[in-house]
Amino acid sequence: MDIQQLKYVVDICEYRSFARAAEANNISPQGISMAVKRLEEELGCMLFQRSSRGVVPTENSDYLVIQAKEIIARVEACFRHFEDSRQTGQTLPIYCAPGTFNEVALPVIAKLKTQYPDLFIAITERSDLLCDAAVERQEVELALTLAPVDERKFDCEPLFSTMHSAIMHESHPLACRESISVSDLRYTPVTIIKEEIKTNPNFRRACRAAGFEPKILATVDDILLVYYFAENNIGVGISTARLAQNLNIPNVRSIPFVEPELSWKVLLIKRKNATLSKEAKILAKALLADRDARFSEIGVKGIPLSAF
Repeated sequence: MDIQQLKYVVDICEYRSFARAAEANNISPQGISMAVKRLEEELGCMLFQRSSRGVVPTENSDYLVIQAKEIIARVEACFRHFEDSRQTGQTLPIYCAPGTFNEVALPVIAKLKTQYPDLFIAITERSDLLCDAAVERQEVELALTLAPVDERKFDCEPLFSTMHSAIMHESHPLACRESISVSDLRYTPVTIIKEEIKTNPNFRRACRAAGFEPKILATVDDILLVYYFAENNIGVGISTARLAQNLNIPNVRSIPFVEPELSWKVLLIKRKNATLSKEAKILAKALLADRDARFSEIGVKGIPLSAF
């Protein structure tokens, strides 16, 4: 259960419509429906019934809405508090590609709040290509983005890596595989995230290197739709092994690709040869130290600090 799911439930109850609630939250109707379904599975109860009159909340959702409104109010109060504190402290804006903040930065920034109470790190989620552009234009000093980047323009340090995977229903003929190549998907309809995310061009390049153009069934804005298509056995989706593991959707399998160029690699980047502010140096040092500690725990030698 997360705050966004609670907001969805409150808005669906208010609008009596998944479509109108989705529009209010800037998400597709399929995306909001899938998010609510996950919440219902987690809680073990039904929150809404659909009828000819529209969406009808159940007693479970009536109860949840009361609790959700209080939780949302408290969370928003916290945001306002830290927004106010930002006016008097040191502010460091940072851009993060989707999924990168939770993967590598959340625990680090939580620790920094204790060590540097006057340092406010303002986090904005953007596509990986927009993260690259913001650093290049000096809108931000640092960004958490995804490989590849133009190393003529950026200094970069790797922080985390997982493989992209083919996401498919367990009944799919390829679902028994332990790994998969893009060539195995030559004639298979594929669902993939939009072109502004590097996953899309990286996958297309890998297919072209294998001698074919991928058969794209759907290009989506919301990565959860990739899993929605797979769960309903409509083609094969492209996502990451890590996200598939975290979602752990029943009846859906994640088969990692063998092509090394289809890794999902999180990078910390700054402009080439740029001198960081004191605040940016604090964050960069903490992220790299956390990376080296994680590498040490799993027996991998840490990468020496270089450009940072």
